[in-house]
Amino acid sequence: MSGATPIALYPLHPLFVAEISGVDSGRKLEPETAREIAQAIDRYSVLVLRDQDLDDERQLAFAGNFGEIEAPRSARAATKRRLRPEISDISNLDENNRLRAADDPRRFDQLGNRLWHTDGSFRRVPAALSMLYAHHVPMTGGETEFADLRAAWDALPEARKRELDGLVVEHSIFRSRSQIGFADFNDEIFKQLPPVPQALVRHHPASGRTSLYLASHAGEIQSRETLFKDLFKREYDGMDRMLDIRISRLRRKLGDEAETAERIKTIWGQGYLFVPDAW
Repeated sequence: MSGATPIALYPLHPLFVAEISGVDSGRKLEPETAREIAQAIDRYSVLVLRDQDLDDERQLAFAGNFGEIEAPRSARAATKRRLRPEISDISNLDENNRLRAADDPRRFDQLGNRLWHTDGSFRRVPAALSMLYAHHVPMTGGETEFADLRAAWDALPEARKRELDGLVVEHSIFRSRSQIGFADFNDEIFKQLPPVPQALVRHHPASGRTSLYLASHAGEIQSRETLFKDLFKREYDGMDRMLDIRISRLRRKLGDEAETAERIKTIWGQGYLFVPDAW
């Protein structure tokens, strides 16, 4: 007889995002329960767990059920931190729990999180999941939006899908931060996180779903101009080279046909745990 706790899933949107109940993320999971959660992530892309009671150690233990823990970008910086190096500190507090000044570089850097982004796409091997846990939240504001780029792909005409599948895009943390005017990077950070190539179209190995892989970290398209002759109406000099075509132009072009990805706005509450699939 299995000792796994039965779980229940409640879809929050017709296409993606589900709330999951019957899971205490602060306790050790039975293997069967971990498999059910992983399958739910593959299906719904974003899971919401309410009323969880986590500290850093319990959150790391829960995350460890789904793969190796990847340290955040801030763990490499030679700065003092409030939290363990495996935890990304998404807050406006410094290492002494004091409110950061408006001109604090760390606070300025984190403004980039307000841009549409896919977590870690600037890494050569991006993480599969993120886990966002709310310790304290403001009385108003602070909502987070999630978008389903699987739905965006599904909405494209077949001819456009054939044009896009197989293309490669350069992703960089410096690309996203440049959009908010942040440039406080030293040479060591450039060496640690150089721009990386990522497939524009990704095929999820577990669910079989296909999605677009683009957001604020995405910059230049690396491919042959002939594939973009009709898409961008650019002149080409006949040479194979990296194209200086910004992904924002591609997003606008796709937007004319696919409109926007399906979106959902989430309202945070203390003890909420969000688990978005980073595919």
